[in-house]
Amino acid sequence: MPSEMFIKGFRYELSNRAFALRVMQYLAKSSEGYEQFHLWSAYLALEQFNEPRYQMAAAYWGLDSPPSCWVAFKAWTVRLVPRTFHSALLKCVHAATVAYVDQLKVLRGEGPSAAHSFLSYMVAQEELQVEMMERAMAGRYLEIERLVAEFIIKSAVESPAISSLSPLQKA
Repeated sequence: MPSEMFIKGFRYELSNRAFALRVMQYLAKSSEGYEQFHLWSAYLALEQFNEPRYQMAAAYWGLDSPPSCWVAFKAWTVRLVPRTFHSALLKCVHAATVAYVDQLKVLRGEGPSAAHSFLSYMVAQEELQVEMMERAMAGRYLEIERLVAEFIIKSAVESPAISSLSPLQKA
């Protein structure tokens, strides 16, 4: 069984993924017609791709994956941020995400060795988010959709959630 530290960290990551999915659904819809749409729609595609992988991992480790009321509330508050502040918000989120990648690398090290492929995917998708935000902050929005599409195709072929979790030993 994974350590308590790992379970706590992975619950936090599950919460982050649920939050991101809800926020991206809103941002993608509300940014149609703006250049930021390329970022938010690609981000939404990534979160939709992540969802079944994370649900599988959560179920395997006996964790509930539905978002809490707190996650729903935090996601709702993003709607209150006027579009004129989205660039500033993106810079703050970028800085936090860069730091969070390091936390996920530690979490990967704490995780079961048999789940290394999935946990490496977990880190890689977060690193992709950093790259997406950096391209958006540089005004390179049109590159983001292709970047995410290539990541999804590569990850679907490698199928980390299915291939790395199915043979896991729980003990």
